[in-house]
Formats: sequence, structure tokens, C-alpha cells
Amino acid sequence: MSSLYPDESYCTSDLGRILYQLKTDWSCNASVTSISEEKHLGGSHTVYTVEIECTPVANHLANDFSHRIFLLNTRFKEMTKLHSAISKLHKQLYLRGTFPIFPPAKLIGSADPAVVQERRHAIEACLNFVFDSEVLRKSRLLHEFVEKAKEKTYTAHEVTGHEVFYDNSSSILDQPNNNSSDSDSPNHVSPLEPTHEQVSPTC
Repeated sequence: MSSLYPDESYCTSDLGRILYQLKTDWSCNASVTSISEEKHLGGSHTVYTVEIECTPVANHLANDFSHRIFLLNTRFKEMTKLHSAISKLHKQLYLRGTFPIFPPAKLIGSADPAVVQERRHAIEACLNFVFDSEVLRKSRLLHEFVEKAKEKTYTAHEVTGHEVFYDNSSSILDQPNNNSSDSDSPNHVSPLEPTHEQVSPTC
């Protein structure tokens, strides 16, 4: 299987389709926005939440599209595998630039704050280096990695900066129609006029 996707049809996610575009069309930037400790039966591990912001920079896109943000959770172990594979691809293809160095794995002290921050900066440096490469953005391994990313959704408060309240205590159907005439009211019954057949003939 090829290390690079030959065309956009191979992309299976919205983020992947954006990354496949030229970086002069879509600029992508990664930052670790939160770090948490996830406990399990075998112990615990650190989860890094990565926010990937994609911004249309080409004039023909900026007028029709707004920036999009994707979130994904990853572990240092997963990032180490991605770093190893893509740095090898970078070397094989003789691409320009120096691929960022990744910190070595630690059996003891991996939860130390200094170690966590070092790994955080390494994750950001690795992803942003890849996002800045027209070739590596088409890497199959990168696209498989970002498949789990979910697009960030916004609440009305986040969009407007104000709290939004909805009054569900009454329905528009319950409101009186002041513009309607009495004849339109369901409670108003007009007396029936006798038809010609109902009028008794006079003697």
C-alpha cells in the first residue's frame, strides 16, 4: 500500500479532506488544549486532547468557508508510533527541513509534570511540522490517525457570548388572535338562516 494518498477520494474524514488540500488553501494548526489522567485496571495513562484548527486562507475559500476546529484524544504511545513512521517517510522522500525530535519513552516518572509538558510540546511540534508539509499532509498514516477526530460544536452562548433562554411555558397556538373577527372565533356561532325549502308557505 502506498505511503501517500494518490488523490482526495481516499480520504475518509472531513479533517482528512481538508488536510489533503494545499496548505496555501487551508492552514492547519495543532495545539494541546487539555491533559488528563485516565485510570484503568492496569494502572493509568495520560490523555492529550489535541485541538486542530483549520482556516481557509485562499481568497476563493475565505469568502465561502469559515474556520473549523477538530478535537482528538491521543496517548504519547500513539504519537510515538506516528512520529516514528512519518519521520522515516520524511527521510525516505528526502524532504526539506529537520523533523522534530521526540522525547524517549519512560517506564518511571511518565506522569511527572515536567515530562508531561515536554511531551505536550513535542506533540504540537510534530503535528505542526507535518501540517506544514504539502507532501506529509497526504500521508496515509496521518489520515488514519485523524480519522478519530471529532468536529467541535458550539453552543449559542459560545457563539454570541450571551446566555440564550427559551420560554416553553406557552405555545404560539395558545396566544389569542386579536386581529381575528368574532366570526372567526370557534366559540362564535352564527344563527342559521332558514333556506327557501325551510320557509313555510303562507296561507
